[in-house]
Amino acid sequence: MRVIIGNKQNIKDIKEDTGLFGSDFKVYVIYALQEVNGKKVECISVYVGAEELIRTEIELIMYREQDEEDFQQMLQDYKDGLKFLENIKHQLMTLSELLEKLEKQNKII
Repeated sequence: MRVIIGNKQNIKDIKEDTGLFGSDFKVYVIYALQEVNGKKVECISVYVGAEELIRTEIELIMYREQDEEDFQQMLQDYKDGLKFLENIKHQLMTLSELLEKLEKQNKII
C-alpha cells in the first residue's frame, strides 16, 4: 500500500512501480477528503495492488525458505488490503491512469 496525497515523490514512486509491474498493472485507488483553499475536496490518498501475486518459474527455481516467508507476508498484505477496501470509497484503474489523475491532482493541491 502506498500513501499519496500530492507530491512529486509519489509520482516518482508510481513511475517506479510502472517500471516494475507495467503501465497496465491494476491498482485500487482510495480517496480521502482533504482541505484545499478552505474547501473539502476528494483526493487520491492511497493505492494498493489489485492483482494477486503469483510465483514465476524463476522464483520456483531460486526458492529459499526466506522467500516463502516473504511471499506469504506479501500475500497476506494483499488480502488485508482487499478487506480494507470493503468499507471505503475506491476505484479500480491502471498505474498509467493513476499517474495521469495524480498529475492533475497535484496541479490543484
